[in-house]
Amino acid sequence: MEFLRGFADAFYRIKDQLYILVPAVIVILIALIFNLIIYALSGQNVFGDFSALLIPSFVFEVIEWALAFAASGLTAFMMVNKRVVKDDLKIFLNLFIFSIFMGFFVTVGFRINVLIGVVIFLFMLYVPIWFVNYRGSEMIDGFGWNLSFIFHGIRAAYALTLLLGTALLTLIPYCGIYLAIFFYVMWSSTTYLYIKEKNL
Repeated sequence: MEFLRGFADAFYRIKDQLYILVPAVIVILIALIFNLIIYALSGQNVFGDFSALLIPSFVFEVIEWALAFAASGLTAFMMVNKRVVKDDLKIFLNLFIFSIFMGFFVTVGFRINVLIGVVIFLFMLYVPIWFVNYRGSEMIDGFGWNLSFIFHGIRAAYALTLLLGTALLTLIPYCGIYLAIFFYVMWSSTTYLYIKEKNL
């Protein structure tokens, strides 16, 4: 089945280009550090007032999502381009700033309701890859492109699997967020390239 080949393609790309794992691994390590900080702060909270942790945990979650979005775009770029030139650094800086904006809305969405978070995430699924590939500057263009890219034949099945897979992985206790980051970063970039190469 073409659908399964698209997801299996990720393993072949990782095997041939191990360095594409670097962005996902870095984001996972940063997320781990953030969670250890929250854990340490909660351990010092002897009176059980966890409201003091709401702001730092929210900020860390926004940054985790932002880094995951940025890593998705960077990973797709690394699969096609062996080198990063000076002009590309500006694109990645803009991508990270743009990703903070996306991370904020995804975090707010998931904190209000899982369904709202999933819908907001859908609007942003492939936007980081668009930003890198098309040197994007207008955010609205990226969201429009994302939806037109997704709702086209088999692409919708890839997007739905990516969306639900990432959302469900976040529900796993302790390690869920790390698995979700890895799954999203690697499979969003690899399925995008597979779709483009096979002209699906």
